[in-house]
Amino acid sequence: MRILDRVLLAIYTILIIIISVIAMAIALRWIPADTVYMYIRSVYDNTQVAIAVLIVGLLFLVISLELLLSGSRRRAPRGAMLKSDGTGSVMLSVNAIDSMVQRSARMIEGIKDIKSSVSVDPEGTQIMLSVQVEQDVKIPELTDNLQSQVKEYVENYGGIKIKAITVRVDSISPTTRYKAE
Repeated sequence: MRILDRVLLAIYTILIIIISVIAMAIALRWIPADTVYMYIRSVYDNTQVAIAVLIVGLLFLVISLELLLSGSRRRAPRGAMLKSDGTGSVMLSVNAIDSMVQRSARMIEGIKDIKSSVSVDPEGTQIMLSVQVEQDVKIPELTDNLQSQVKEYVENYGGIKIKAITVRVDSISPTTRYKAE
């Protein structure tokens, strides 16, 4: 469930609780009938109150539809399917794939830091790498090596098909040199 859906659900639940308490108070006659009639009459007589009730009603309608439809949205797969047969299925989670990507990329000399993100779809897994490279490395060779090594490592050890690996060099890390005294 998305964060927006959770917030809407919390607001919706609080409003339903308030309405339920008011309805129970009316049913138990804790709120006098004159007060209830006076409120209903004010909706008919006062345009501002009628507009406020209309806005609250529309808000409830929109929140209700959003929460109703949020359950039917297609969710992104949380992993890559390795196999599915009569005995069950085996999936490799996105976190596991990301760990494999990180491990294979850190083995390459010339990479100072790496951030990765993995997305899985039926056609294959896509990997986005943001790297910080060391100074004085040949970036085209390094990125080619990075792409091929990550692809080979994940496909061999993970058993999944890699559709694309995109590499973005974010920065070049300056080497710190110390002066000899």
